[in-house]
Amino acid sequence: MPVAAPSPVDETVTLLTAGERLGWVFRDRNTQRRPFPEMLPLPPPPPVDLSAKVLIARARLPRNLFVTAGSGLAAATILACVGSMAGDLFRALGTASLLAGFGAAAGVLVRYGALRSRADRTVEELRQGHERAKADWAARKATFERRETDRVDALPEWGAVSPGPGARRVDVVGGNLWGWEALLTVCGTSLLATRGPMVMVDLSGEAVSRELLRVAAANGLTADLLLLPDELADSDLLVGLTPRQLVDSLVESIHSGQPPTELAGRLLDDRILTAVCAALGEHISMARLAAALRVLMNEPGDTPELTPEERRHVADRLFGDEYRRHAHQHLSRLESFVEPLAPLGTRRDARPPAALTCLALATGGRTVRAELLDDLVVQWLIRRIAHGPARPGSLVVAGADDLPARHVERLGDLCERRGVRLVLLHRHLRGPVVQAIGAGTVGFMRLGNHEEARHAADFVGREHRFVLSQLTRTLGGNETHTVADTEGASDTEGHGTGWGTSDGTGRGGGRGSTPTTWSRNRGRNLSESANWSVTRSWSRTRSLADGTNWSDAESRQRVYEYAVEPRTFQELPDYALILVRRDDDGATVVPTECNPDLVTLPRVGMGPLPSPPEVTGPAVGGPTAAAPLPAAPPLPLTAAPPARPPRQRPPS
Repeated sequence: MPVAAPSPVDETVTLLTAGERLGWVFRDRNTQRRPFPEMLPLPPPPPVDLSAKVLIARARLPRNLFVTAGSGLAAATILACVGSMAGDLFRALGTASLLAGFGAAAGVLVRYGALRSRADRTVEELRQGHERAKADWAARKATFERRETDRVDALPEWGAVSPGPGARRVDVVGGNLWGWEALLTVCGTSLLATRGPMVMVDLSGEAVSRELLRVAAANGLTADLLLLPDELADSDLLVGLTPRQLVDSLVESIHSGQPPTELAGRLLDDRILTAVCAALGEHISMARLAAALRVLMNEPGDTPELTPEERRHVADRLFGDEYRRHAHQHLSRLESFVEPLAPLGTRRDARPPAALTCLALATGGRTVRAELLDDLVVQWLIRRIAHGPARPGSLVVAGADDLPARHVERLGDLCERRGVRLVLLHRHLRGPVVQAIGAGTVGFMRLGNHEEARHAADFVGREHRFVLSQLTRTLGGNETHTVADTEGASDTEGHGTGWGTSDGTGRGGGRGSTPTTWSRNRGRNLSESANWSVTRSWSRTRSLADGTNWSDAESRQRVYEYAVEPRTFQELPDYALILVRRDDDGATVVPTECNPDLVTLPRVGMGPLPSPPEVTGPAVGGPTAAAPLPAAPPLPLTAAPPARPPRQRPPS
């Protein structure tokens, strides 16, 4: 059914800008701001010769004053003394000498003052020149910063994220229905504007493609929506298929969950359907096919879908009784599969071409007919891509979890060979999805299950890095006090006596340090000596030692860890996407925001963010060349983008 076109919305027109986009990545524009390359001019030093002269004159000034003034004063004093005796002439000469000395001293002062004044004028001129240089520098800096602010304000902060060059297909895993709806709106509009007509298969059962249909219709694009299985009678899934192609599609749909090695049942079903389609002629529908199968099983009831001739031919000439008894189980299974699809095939002409063709399962819940249509729609897509006269530019399948891996691979090969962009959305990362992803660009939305998050982290891979493993801080000190006192004393006392005879002359002595001798000249000598000494010693020794030691050390080690931790995938917001693009240089992880409401913000670009410019020339008005500036670092996964408008969830 055609989609009603609401009133055009200005913001949605921006989404239809050419260029494939899965979302946007944020980069703060202030990181692109270039610093002013000129350094602040330093004040120039005064001339060396002038400074040296001033310093020399200042050092010699006292001596020169003393020599000149002292010489004149001394000469005047001498001449004055001589003049007092000789006459007035010498007194006049003394006065002249005094005046000459003081004049010479004044000349020294005047010369020093002139030299100092010249130096002050030179310093003042240099200071004024430096002030003018600073003012010119400030003016150039203000001009540069103003122009830099204007340039930075014109830079985009949100840049589009593309699937990458050479990507075979795009697989998106995880997320919820709200995130899918936003992603399909952003990606679908870019594919429509870049690759032309698009076919979307919405197998989610919750109409996640409705916003994309509204945007396309609001901007003048034709949109054709077909709800399955409610509108089977109006579908053109079988239009243009030959009996052979129809049989292949039915057999592959019936045996989609079985391995391809189970050939016996597939061959028997192919044999039965081929014979029945040949008997029905060119006008084949599911209702006529189901009626023919009931006739083969001898089921009672009327078959208005078949002519009497066709009924007799199928009942009597198609297969023998023994063959029908042997194949009764296969006939019953084929009839059970075809009967729910009876309205399919009644339309004889193709639906009108549209820019956006959407086949969506109705929101009435999962039914048998809906599950049967999943594989049948995939077979229809394979036939349309392989043999259709007008191939779409892009193909999007939302809810591809239950599709067989071999059918997905076949569809991917056909799209790659024919230049059709294939986008597959999977709710869970398990079962055949784990084996199917990796053929192209892969995006991960929120994965609540820890096992699925671990599979996603393993897919992204591990990398070597150096991490801080240990921090050591040590603070210590020691203090020593020592006091030693030593005191000693000693007393020594000695006494000695002696006597002798002499001829009148006597002398005597004794032992000791202080002898005392006396004698009497009476014919004999008597001597006595005494000595006494006291020794005392005292000493004190004191020592003090104080020491402090402090150390701060860190160690790093090489580890091999996840490039993106599993917990990161479990904590992603609704509209966040971790995109893994693989090229010759390896995998590149890009944090992406797929909220279509971002187009209402300023500085949102529809193309990739430009590379940071390198500054190689001189600054504005400055003579100094600037060194190249390093590129801005990539946004970490944990970095929070600026506030964005909240996305309102429409009522179910």
